[in-house]
Amino acid sequence: MSSADAVAIVLWIGATMYAIFGGADFGAGFWSLLAGRGEGGRRPRELIDWAIGPVWEANHVWLIFILVVLWTGFATAFEAKGDTGQAITALQQYTGMKPKDAAAWSELAGLQATQAQSYLNDYQNAYTALQLAAPSQSFVPTTGKLAQVFSNPIENAQRTNVQGAVSDLQQKVSLAYNGAVGSWQHVTGLQPKNLNAWFQLAQAAQTAGETTVAVSAYKRYLKLNPSSTSAPQIRAIIKQLSPAPPKKKK
Repeated sequence: MSSADAVAIVLWIGATMYAIFGGADFGAGFWSLLAGRGEGGRRPRELIDWAIGPVWEANHVWLIFILVVLWTGFATAFEAKGDTGQAITALQQYTGMKPKDAAAWSELAGLQATQAQSYLNDYQNAYTALQLAAPSQSFVPTTGKLAQVFSNPIENAQRTNVQGAVSDLQQKVSLAYNGAVGSWQHVTGLQPKNLNAWFQLAQAAQTAGETTVAVSAYKRYLKLNPSSTSAPQIRAIIKQLSPAPPKKKK
């Protein structure tokens, strides 16, 4: 049984329990409404209140249970299915409802980094295809009348299409890495002593080109874990990413 099937079964059970117990609430309310006025209706209403009173609030917990499973379970199901985009969307909606769930933010950041790497691979392949889309252009003048004479319209059309795909993938890579940086920042805000979160934030920011964030995260990681075996390499990265000091005027 797949993860998606398991989530569907749990949701079905929750919906069934809510329909049964929540339905009892609605039914009791309906009969209370039709019990009538005066002394004749007072006795049935008292009996209804006595019967449903101890459990009527608890019955609606099933609805909350369904909503929680809906936003958390489907992210896992989509992830297991390999649909990273849908899993990210589900987790973004869940973290919007539960902004202090550090585990969900960590999972979201990991998926965003995975998606960014996938986009990066697609971008590299598309860029290679772009170089091959118009091979004769390397030998054709780029300006003047000769450029018009030797121009190949078929190759130009292919190159334009591939170039559009390359630009689109480049933007997706940037957005995905920026999303991962933002998610790891949420994790470090919720868990300021989480070593892994600071290290992952530093790496994501470095890849995204956000050097200031990367240097700050690397420094925080070293402050929390000064005896790390990776400390020399991290200090070298910090030195490489830090802006060079201004030269002193003579």
